Amino acid sequence: MKKITVVLAAVACVLLASCGAKKDANGWYDDFEAAKKEAKSSNKNILLFVNSDMDVPGTDAGVKFLLENADFTKAVKDKFVCVHFDFTDLA
Repeated sequence: MKKITVVLAAVACVLLASCGAKKDANGWYDDFEAAKKEAKSSNKNILLFVNSDMDVPGTDAGVKFLLENADFTKAVKDKFVCVHFDFTDLA
């Protein structure tokens, strides 16, 4: 019985950890399906932020500054579910 409890606890931990992996450290989703579910359950719109290699040179520093800015992120997360798609490292 103890083995079954340990296995079930381990599976639950893995599932909970994988559910939280859809957001980055600043709370921006990178999984659109998870963001849609969150938006529906919290009755918020989605703020979609996209950057790519086609951006103006130097933009990556601005994007990093903006998305890691706690004040900006808090302000937009109050009203939106935030999604960030970064296409700068595509092969």
